Amino acid sequence: MIDSGVTCTKRSYGRGAGKPLKCKPDQVEDAALCYKSCANNFRGVGPVCWHHCPSGLKSCGALCLPTVGDCVATIFSIAEEIALTVAEIAFEPEDAPIALTKAIAGIGAEFKKYKICPNIS
Repeated sequence: MIDSGVTCTKRSYGRGAGKPLKCKPDQVEDAALCYKSCANNFRGVGPVCWHHCPSGLKSCGALCLPTVGDCVATIFSIAEEIALTVAEIAFEPEDAPIALTKAIAGIGAEFKKYKICPNIS
């Protein structure tokens, strides 16, 4: 698995032109590509293994939240934090190292609450 920062992706490869699709025994085919099978507690959708949320939490892409209604608000909050950091760096470049450090810490703390990419196989 490859941790791209906001999700986990599976490695893939092409099979070559003109050859019928045949994945290796430990792989699954999805959209004419072969991917490593996901671990038992994950479901594969294209190149991504999505985890099943623990009991009491709802899936929000790579996040598990108490309610589905929190999904849009949470993603918007994370995006807003990133946009505000970009704006702060653009308008006050001399403070960029401090702003960037604070933003990374804040975003990291936010994502840590939601256990992104648990149990990567």
